[in-house]
Amino acid sequence: MRRLAITLSVLAAVAFATGLSARAADFSGKWTPDTDKNPAPMTGATGNPTGTNPAGMRGPTGPMTITMDAKTMKVERSSPGYGTSTCTYNLDGTESKCAMGRGGDRTSTAKWDGSKLVITTKATQAGNADLVTTYSMEGTDLLVESNTGSKVYYKKGM
Repeated sequence: MRRLAITLSVLAAVAFATGLSARAADFSGKWTPDTDKNPAPMTGATGNPTGTNPAGMRGPTGPMTITMDAKTMKVERSSPGYGTSTCTYNLDGTESKCAMGRGGDRTSTAKWDGSKLVITTKATQAGNADLVTTYSMEGTDLLVESNTGSKVYYKKGM
């Protein structure tokens, strides 16, 4: 009887630890691009940023604020030349719609892959591939990668 109690206690502890490690990450907070880890933006003939960095990231790459709860992740980004955009993703894999800068909506689905959040945004033009963006933690940095080859590190605060 004592062996059974010890065995059940060990199994319960293992199950609890496994549940903790499988828990989804919380990316909530104010994030700014980590200038020490990210390549500098490329500039045009006028010296102004072109909107593309050598890592291939286009669009808003400025500061962002993420708010998460059990069901959604809201991302508010701001960037010179792009203004502020806000999108809320459903974390249960159901579709969510976000307004695009030139009108219309983009449709995305978000799902957890371990501690990484993978967001797939449907292409808006025929012949284009879907955009797949992955949010994950690398140490204390938030890493945002996409299937376009971009990789942007953010640090918390500021």
